[in-house]
Amino acid sequence: RGAAPPAGGRGARLAARVATTAPPAGTSTLDKDDGDKFGRQSSMGVGDGVVAMTEAQRKALARSDAPLDYAPARAAAKYNRRPGEVAVRIAQIGSSLGGFILDVLVDNSRGEFEKNAPKRADQLRRKL
Repeated sequence: RGAAPPAGGRGARLAARVATTAPPAGTSTLDKDDGDKFGRQSSMGVGDGVVAMTEAQRKALARSDAPLDYAPARAAAKYNRRPGEVAVRIAQIGSSLGGFILDVLVDNSRGEFEKNAPKRADQLRRKL
């Protein structure tokens, strides 16, 4: 199924990938003169080769699991064998978002769209 994982576990692999991933050279949006004003800039944050990771961040990274690999062909094969599960999930998502959309349309027709926008934003955030 591929190469054997490097020694040190998933956290170590992720730490190595994060710690060695730096932005490509020459992609800075700063002018050359801006470097004197602002110092060395980091476009990606901690662990990008410009900003060092702290010890606490290294420990947290070592405890975390590596992200799952996305394999579209594997996902398609799995869910092609489960059309019932797929239909139920589509119905769940459709009814949940459909109810939300209906609420927004009712708010709009009543002229309460702006008044209820914070409430709808909270509802949408919870749904997603």
